[in-house]
Amino acid sequence: MKEKEEKIEINFNLIEIKKINSFENDYESVGFSKTDLKKAKFNTKFLVHIDPEKSLIIIECMIRFYLIRDEKEYDLSGLRVANLFKIKNFKKTFNYQQDNKIDIPKEILATFLNICIGGARGMLTMLHTNPDYKEYILPLVNHHKIADSIITSAKSKDRTSTK
Repeated sequence: MKEKEEKIEINFNLIEIKKINSFENDYESVGFSKTDLKKAKFNTKFLVHIDPEKSLIIIECMIRFYLIRDEKEYDLSGLRVANLFKIKNFKKTFNYQQDNKIDIPKEILATFLNICIGGARGMLTMLHTNPDYKEYILPLVNHHKIADSIITSAKSKDRTSTK
């Protein structure tokens, strides 16, 4: 029989979405055509910062579009954005302990990542000035898989744990 997962209630506010930087390069200036854009690659990276004293979880989301030719990568566009989540009753909600161990359930982290990804997609739409880039269809990003990866990495560094 499966053990019932403990549900926790969390109250939070997305207090800021901050663009750290962005770029957009002209693909034609490096010898690519509009047809080449169909071969564009996409990658993401996420960094999680936890500040129990300010009751914040900050998630940085980096998105990069690029093309490859002759084993060299050519950046087309990218974005780095920070999402600041203010958590009500942070220390109690995440079972904060003096040894800097914090319990952040995977589902909560996945929810925050989903919010970050959606916000970054919206920012990219607003920031792209090249109409050809606006036609690029962004692939789906599995926020549960990313949450697993972040949690595994944090556990290996002994900085956080999950319930």
